[in-house]
Amino acid sequence: MSEVLYPAALPFHQQTLAVGDGHQLYIAEFGSADGTPALFLHGGPGTGCSAQHARLFDPQRYRVIQVDQRGAGRSTPVGETRDNDLAALIADLETLRQHLQIERWLVYGGSWGATLALEYAKRHARRIASLVLRAPFLARVSDLDWFSGPSGLAKQLPEAYARLCHALGGEPCDDLYARLHDRLSDDAHPDSAYHAALAWDHWEAAVMGTPPAATEPVLADRTSRIARKRVFAHYCRHRFFLGDDGVMAGIDSLREVHGTIVHGTHDRVCRHAGAELLAHHVSGLQLHSVEGAGHGLHETALQRALRAVLDQHTSGSPA
Repeated sequence: MSEVLYPAALPFHQQTLAVGDGHQLYIAEFGSADGTPALFLHGGPGTGCSAQHARLFDPQRYRVIQVDQRGAGRSTPVGETRDNDLAALIADLETLRQHLQIERWLVYGGSWGATLALEYAKRHARRIASLVLRAPFLARVSDLDWFSGPSGLAKQLPEAYARLCHALGGEPCDDLYARLHDRLSDDAHPDSAYHAALAWDHWEAAVMGTPPAATEPVLADRTSRIARKRVFAHYCRHRFFLGDDGVMAGIDSLREVHGTIVHGTHDRVCRHAGAELLAHHVSGLQLHSVEGAGHGLHETALQRALRAVLDQHTSGSPA
């Protein structure tokens, strides 16, 4: 994370929250305990939050609440996919809000986190003070096919795609997610699971134009990588527990929700056209396009745009 953001800081409060089904969520709060409540929803699924993410928010004006979703980050059991679906995650957010005694909060979500934010808002619109969405993933079948099918990004990155298919054990096909899921679900062959997870990380790096994911010889790191991708593959395999139209189904229920979409014009993971479609259907969401930016939160242009948007939201004049 670059120096365009607020200084790094430690959380002022950390806790775990039991949400049923054996799941314990890790919660960290940053900034000011008296600030504007802001819920941070991480992407993935399966990645978890980082203290660096809190640097998007003015610590003097925001109370930033980070939650590692079921099976992700420091929540336990790590990598658990049982009793882990979209409905459970949405219920967890309401449990958390009530636990913290927050009436309404700004909800921030990036990529998959934006998917979760939108689905939460559909069911709990009156709890949303505003939405800030970075590079929203619409979770339509067409979005899944674009990322991993032979007719999408594969045509732009044929060599990287061929390596991914080979690593997952076969020729290009329309359901690499199933192959990844099967490899990661095979506890009897941890080496195979690890190399499948690593191969997918390499594919994501190629798409985003970032350095390839490093190998992790330490057992704990290998286990963590498998766990992250196991949750990811679980959601992909079940199409994020949404229909073919993803978040666009029932989108009219968000007509009273307001906020901002920040999206790079060169995003190859979640295409800019998806953000345009979302803004067209939800009049209260203003689209802020970042010229030349891609998908990753590591990009300085996106960081600068997000910080400006979040500063304006808490000042009472959302962008």
